[in-house]
Amino acid sequence: MKKTKNSRLLLEEEKLYRRVHENGKKVLEEVGVRITHPETIKILEGTGMAGYDKSCGRIIIESDYTQHCIDLAPKTFAGDPGYNSFGIGGIPPFYKRETGYPSPASFKEFKNSIDKIAKNLDIIKLVSPPVKINKGDDFRYVQVMDDLPCLKLACSIQMKAKETKHFVGRNDWIDSFCLIQSPLYVPNKSAEKFLISARLGNNLAATTMSMAGWSAPYTPEGLMTIAHAESLFALVIAQTVNPGIVCLHGGMPLNMNGYNLAYGSYGQSLINAAMARLNMWVTKLPSIQSGASTDQEDLCKKALDDGRTGRKLLRNYGFHIMRHAFGNLDNLNYFSLEKMLKEVKQERADAKKFKKKKTQPLYIPKDNQALKLIEMVEREKNSDYWTSDHTRKNIDCWNEWERKLRKK
Repeated sequence: MKKTKNSRLLLEEEKLYRRVHENGKKVLEEVGVRITHPETIKILEGTGMAGYDKSCGRIIIESDYTQHCIDLAPKTFAGDPGYNSFGIGGIPPFYKRETGYPSPASFKEFKNSIDKIAKNLDIIKLVSPPVKINKGDDFRYVQVMDDLPCLKLACSIQMKAKETKHFVGRNDWIDSFCLIQSPLYVPNKSAEKFLISARLGNNLAATTMSMAGWSAPYTPEGLMTIAHAESLFALVIAQTVNPGIVCLHGGMPLNMNGYNLAYGSYGQSLINAAMARLNMWVTKLPSIQSGASTDQEDLCKKALDDGRTGRKLLRNYGFHIMRHAFGNLDNLNYFSLEKMLKEVKQERADAKKFKKKKTQPLYIPKDNQALKLIEMVEREKNSDYWTSDHTRKNIDCWNEWERKLRKK
């Protein structure tokens, strides 16, 4: 059968994902992850496939062992809402009010938000805490969300060990754990809490949010490489202490506009669609990404248009689970209940009209220097991603990617 231009482009795109995958494993093998947590180091060294370099404070993991852990991890899970599922929440932002300083939601405001979400679960397929609450109340919001008949996501890092047991055997809960502080650094508290949840057998999401040009290379391929490596590191630990545990790939690369997040950008949705494809096409791991929001501070037409454009783009290219898709403002700084309700209404209408298209190429720009740059920045003092020659040479790559796709 003669290959079409479209099929050739898709094969090239898959090759790029396979390179990102291999380079992500190489980051763990050749660069390593900074960590000082004794128990985690001992666990990994006990495999015979990892070693700790005291001179630089990094743990090195052989690529074959990382792949072994990927192979161990389930590729499906009982609570999966399916592909092209939009979720709410993730990074709990401040509650948006008409007046007053940014602040967490009161318990009443939080419960009211959950009550409204409960009435829209035909569209909202994953529920994370939509809004920040007072510190120390983490388990209290879990209890408020507990009866929602959908997949729910929380983070146990601020919870007591006995509270973390609440998720044991629950297919409707995911413990979303940002084990790594990007780039490639594990705080001791995160390691301690992650081990507790993994040993209990809780469903996990290996979450990381790498920022283009700041905690990762500026290019899309370089950004994906760091995000992939960081998510795989958490997966390796989870599979080492509890083989076969559900562990979603939670690499959520963040596009940047200079010094600021660019959550309303075309590129933000594109890079997360690409990250989803890496997992759908290569690792086969269930995955959760982040997109379809806005950089607008107030609820306005552009704020709604940004979200709608992002959701349409993501549906067209395909994904697994997408967080932050409803209600957020100002690059995830605020949550607006009014915006959420308007966006859910929009999505309900748009989803009815959506017709699945043939798989289309994403035309991701290649970066043959991504791994080399990561090695240099992580190994050399006074090196960083933003001021590197590599970033200067690629400063327009996101705009070029967007322009190319908008022409298609």
